[in-house]
Amino acid sequence: MIWEPGPPQLTIGQVDSLDLLVTRPSWNMIDFAAGLDLSPSGATRAADRLVNDRLALRTVCKQDKRSHLVSATRKGRRVQRTLMQSRLDIVSQALAGFDQTERLALADLTERFITQLDAALRTETDAQVGLTHDDELGSEGQHTTDRTRCED
Repeated sequence: MIWEPGPPQLTIGQVDSLDLLVTRPSWNMIDFAAGLDLSPSGATRAADRLVNDRLALRTVCKQDKRSHLVSATRKGRRVQRTLMQSRLDIVSQALAGFDQTERLALADLTERFITQLDAALRTETDAQVGLTHDDELGSEGQHTTDRTRCED
């Protein structure tokens, strides 16, 4: 559990879900799952946990009644802002011991490390499933899976 001033106590997965959720007014479950890198059922469980804590709201899609949208509630947005500020305060304290040159070097090295890590993970994942990026995309660079998209 992650400390948060007052209820609810959130897991790292719930914080990740809430962080993503607040970036749009609402998410269809397919995009929410993709954004979290979860299966649709995993994203549904993640959303349900937030709904149970009244941090999110699930609604039926107006265009496709089989689909659902999930959105952050006011409470969810407030909790996410509080968590974000807490994380910013901690990082600021940690960086206070570095001078400007060291902070710039750290930022550059961190960015390069993340880029290299992402590339290594993509290569490893593709090798495990025997796919290349082009295998997943059609001729127009679009994903070939036909999915109904619901936007609010």
